[in-house]
Amino acid sequence: MTQQMTRQRTFALVTAGLLGAAALSACGSDDSRTVGSVAVPGLTPAASSGGTAASNGPTIPATATAVAPLQTVQGVLQRDDDDADDPSDADDRYDDFTVNGIEVDFGPSEWILTAPALQDYDGDGTAEPFATELDGLVGQQVTLQARDDDDDDDDDDRAGDRLDDVDVYEINGLALRGASGPAPWAGGPVPTGALAG
Repeated sequence: MTQQMTRQRTFALVTAGLLGAAALSACGSDDSRTVGSVAVPGLTPAASSGGTAASNGPTIPATATAVAPLQTVQGVLQRDDDDADDPSDADDRYDDFTVNGIEVDFGPSEWILTAPALQDYDGDGTAEPFATELDGLVGQQVTLQARDDDDDDDDDDRAGDRLDDVDVYEINGLALRGASGPAPWAGGPVPTGALAG
């Protein structure tokens, strides 16, 4: 039973109870009785904390974590070769990318270098290892779905209201990682197709 159907059923039961109480009041009944709880199949009362159930069955978590919305970043993907980069170090090739002056992070270099073919992000008709896909995107127009990088301690994540450092979730309409949950390099799944949700 879906959550919406459960809500509709609960609403209907509560409404019926209120109408019944109103009808008794309108009839002038002085009869006052204590009514016990009514079991509804498929529903389980949640405990007062932690979102666990008092018995087996579906529950609704007591708290939920808010997830910041994704933002669209569009422009030409550039490899930002700063003075600290060592051109002979393969890790440095995948550390610094920018789009319109915004630093974009596709994941740790170690993961990028070892990630298998995920999706055809560069649109050349072949899904290649992820590092090759990124190489194919350099100098090309891209549309990214990204989130402000909360873990970046090097500078302010926002200069005024301007976004300056983001983690990438979707590349040209194809998912790189889920919008919530762990990233692929942290043991999370690699989504296929467009980003869901």
